[in-house]
Amino acid sequence: LPELSVLKCLSCIIFATNYTAHFESARYENVSKLLRVVQSTLAAAIGVQSKENRERDFEEGNAGTFIVAGVLFTVLFVATIVVVVSAVTP
Repeated sequence: LPELSVLKCLSCIIFATNYTAHFESARYENVSKLLRVVQSTLAAAIGVQSKENRERDFEEGNAGTFIVAGVLFTVLFVATIVVVVSAVTP
């Protein structure tokens, strides 16, 4: 029975290692997707989105994510303009 407990401990270590590796790769993948959405939103807002990136966004991306990003960008942009104008004008 001691061999069984050693195998059980080894399987726990292997599982934990695989779980950690999966968690890390999923986290980096989510950060990468977020950065792609932000980059695409900013590029589209100023009109310099490349054809390849736009096609990639339509194939891989979720439309809802880009809609939310666009609305957030618009709100932040308008708020920035309001703050700047109110700070400059007396």
